[in-house]
Amino acid sequence: MSHEFIYRGLFDDYEEQRVWCVFHYSESIQRYSTAIQRFHFIVPFLMNLFSAVCIICTLARRRAAIQSRQRYAQHLLVQLKKNKQLIVSPIVLVILSIPRLLITLFSGCVKVSRSPWLYLLGYLVSFIPPALVFIIFVLPSTMYKKVFTTMIMRWRRRFFRQ
Repeated sequence: MSHEFIYRGLFDDYEEQRVWCVFHYSESIQRYSTAIQRFHFIVPFLMNLFSAVCIICTLARRRAAIQSRQRYAQHLLVQLKKNKQLIVSPIVLVILSIPRLLITLFSGCVKVSRSPWLYLLGYLVSFIPPALVFIIFVLPSTMYKKVFTTMIMRWRRRFFRQ
């Protein structure tokens, strides 16, 4: 979004005694900006989902090669049940990021002095997905939760024993 600095302008509003920061984009720059925002929204989600599916399929294929009593489809279902957090996590993160994308794509000129809560809410909503990463990734996973609890116990012994 480095092009914002080029198209940014500050205007003094003597009537309301404030300074406005305004962006004047050409049509092509506006399309470019929208495309970049969509790209940064969709591509990480697809990469996350694709890598999760690849991990699950690879695990199932290896299990099917080692344990030939069961078919590949049965191993795949077992791995899907075992690693469902790998599929659910990117979907939840995308759902939580939709408000931020909508606010950035459809925000218009609003008098901030009359509705400051709108901008504050939009700003705070954008922090929900990073704040929930622990809840979304660590707590549903038995392996991550086990490692987390062992680390907490290790830190407790180290810092509270002294």
